[in-house]
Amino acid sequence: MTCLFCDNKLDAATKPEHVLLNALGGRKTSKKLICSVCNNEFGGSIDAALANQVPLLRNLLQLYSGTGKPPPTIKGVKAGDEVVDFLPNGTADSRASPFRIIREDEGIRLEVDVRSPEHLAEMIPHIAAQVKMPEDRVRQLLPDGEARAIQRRVGSMHGRFSFGGELAIRSMVKACLEITALAVGNDVTRSTPFDLARSFVNVGSETFVRERTHLDDRLLPNVAQLIELYGTAFNLVCVRSDEHGRVLGHFTLYNMLAWQVVLAEEGGPPNLQLALVSDPMNQANWSEEPSVIDDVSWAWLASPSHADFATVMPQRVGAILKLANDIGTSRAIERIVGDVFERHGVSGDVVVEDEAMKEAILSEAIHRAAHLLLKVPLEQVVSQDELARWLANPSADENAG
Repeated sequence: MTCLFCDNKLDAATKPEHVLLNALGGRKTSKKLICSVCNNEFGGSIDAALANQVPLLRNLLQLYSGTGKPPPTIKGVKAGDEVVDFLPNGTADSRASPFRIIREDEGIRLEVDVRSPEHLAEMIPHIAAQVKMPEDRVRQLLPDGEARAIQRRVGSMHGRFSFGGELAIRSMVKACLEITALAVGNDVTRSTPFDLARSFVNVGSETFVRERTHLDDRLLPNVAQLIELYGTAFNLVCVRSDEHGRVLGHFTLYNMLAWQVVLAEEGGPPNLQLALVSDPMNQANWSEEPSVIDDVSWAWLASPSHADFATVMPQRVGAILKLANDIGTSRAIERIVGDVFERHGVSGDVVVEDEAMKEAILSEAIHRAAHLLLKVPLEQVVSQDELARWLANPSADENAG
């Protein structure tokens, strides 16, 4: 078997190719599509171009890769009056220095502003080095100071989504050609009708972009069904052809925007119906059943339009941001509940029998959740005993200062 994009032969040592990019949550792989050389070349060029357009979205929606890797850290995001990094778990980490050492006549004053007890523990060696003191001594002295746990949301963030461009579109066309090859074989997909599309994947072409690819802002005819089955932000690669062998590909990115491509003007396999759909919020939920696009006709695919782009894109980005806010709020409440249980010494599957403790846990959890939902900062004094416990066994997950 020969590689789709060069003349190298495929064998048992060939690297598996992700048909839908791993970064997009794709699980479908095959060793019968492209050689390892092309895999490496595309991975560092056109696939990287597409993957590098989605880190912010992945972090906001907490989208893991197809192989289970967490979202990337997003560095240097302007959020209100501060600059933060968004960590892989979606929490914000201020880029300000986590501690300050102020030398005064009476001695040294230490101010620490960390995101969690774990972060405080990580800073101990650095603090000790700065004040020229053993780490154990720093741990002994810190509980003597005043400490507060601060629960707050960061300010409004400023980010930018940018999708498309020739390099990224080449990766999309590659995915369309690959699901075609999985259905009809590499030899057919390497044949003359597909030459221009394969050449575009290999070397690019402004003419191909202009004449054979089209931005499409329409919602798919069966979008409601796809959302029900594969989530609000599904990814879809599909291919259809008519009775004359005009082959069209269509790549939908996170149900926000799509691109149509003419894979073959004529002479390709007739009456194809191929699909690969994936739920990026649940990577195990995907399908390559052609019936996924039963309601997406060839005629519909052949009529792309972006006439409503200026109207629909702000709406779709707004919907994605609302989803991200809902996800972030849900995860924050989970962290609050877990931390409240920890503060009261309850862990694992322990059932709380004491009515007074139940009331205390419930009251604190509701109080903190209400502040979160109302976007009102909440400060709580941390006792010396609790701070000492943090230093001995850091486990909570909130900002402390």
